[in-house]
Amino acid sequence: MSDLPITNCHVHAFTMEHVPDRYIRFGLLNVLKARPVRQALLWTLPRLLPLRHRDVLERAARFAAISSVDNGQEGILRTVRGYYPRGARFVVLPMDMAHMGKGRPAEDLPAQHDELARIAALPDLAGTILPFATFHPDRGLAGVDEVKRCFDMGFRGLKLYPPLGFPPDHPLLMEQVYPLCVERNLPVISHCSRGGVSHVGLDRLEEAWRAGRGGAEPRRFASPHAFKPVMEAFPDLRVCLAHFGGAIDWRDYLEQPMDPDRADLREANWLTAILDMMGDPKYANLYTDISYTIFYFDENFPALRVFLDDAQVAARVLFGSDFYMAEMERLPERSLSIRLRHALGRDLFHRIACENPERWLTGTAPAPAPEPEPAPKVDDAPPIG
Repeated sequence: MSDLPITNCHVHAFTMEHVPDRYIRFGLLNVLKARPVRQALLWTLPRLLPLRHRDVLERAARFAAISSVDNGQEGILRTVRGYYPRGARFVVLPMDMAHMGKGRPAEDLPAQHDELARIAALPDLAGTILPFATFHPDRGLAGVDEVKRCFDMGFRGLKLYPPLGFPPDHPLLMEQVYPLCVERNLPVISHCSRGGVSHVGLDRLEEAWRAGRGGAEPRRFASPHAFKPVMEAFPDLRVCLAHFGGAIDWRDYLEQPMDPDRADLREANWLTAILDMMGDPKYANLYTDISYTIFYFDENFPALRVFLDDAQVAARVLFGSDFYMAEMERLPERSLSIRLRHALGRDLFHRIACENPERWLTGTAPAPAPEPEPAPKVDDAPPIG
């Protein structure tokens, strides 16, 4: 077995300095910084709020909690490194929330990028921190120049978050940014889940959509289908659709009936849409990661293990945790990674946490598909007694 390091392909280190001042109303974000207040509110308010507002509150609590970590982004990354074996690597994904209609962050994006570049160059962290640049089309050509600047500093890829208000086939991306990624041989990772933060305008549209007042689903920008024109226009671009479609679609897949003859139902579910796209030669460079979704371990791991019996899927699933956004879910970071490694077995865990990330990051030739572990035959079972 090769000595490739474990790579966590999905972690965050942005702090309260990078969150808009009106991310949550009534100044509640600052109130949540106090741990006793945060715990009391998170105990009571989720029982009173609908799911969408509950998600916003819980994410705000994570932003507030992590802001107490010493030394900002560096402190956060040293914390996550402490959960993993020596030599593990971390793909760090910044966020540009300045254009979501909820105010301005205290620190703008270039400063967030500069801090990641500084941390990645620290002698004791060299080679372990793999920063990605992020881009929002509202920044225009200045945003394109910022991506170029980051790539010139050695950043390892591009992070996109379409629910912040743009489609993944936006003209600036198609004409300027993706060609640059192909030229530099750098991958893209994009949010692909119905959860998460979103532009205030999409929030309002979603309220109308959920109330049955028509229109397309606002979260469609995050859909795997939204990336089809991108991958068809740039077949060499390595794209990771993060979260494997998201926990909501995994739950629907596991709990709701689906007529196998209804292709539209498989397309509507983002999990099955990704699985089907992986079987299509047009999307040969499509990857996905299991970040956040796999923290619902008892519910989702059995399905993941079955999906990985398909060689096409096993070759393109990436290990990621979504630290620190998953810190308030049911499994701590180290517990999740050890439990996942134990449940998958050494070889398959090595595939998704070492081999596949290296291929996604660098474009090296695919490794041989893993052989599924055969179930024991009844005749091979030891006698009872």
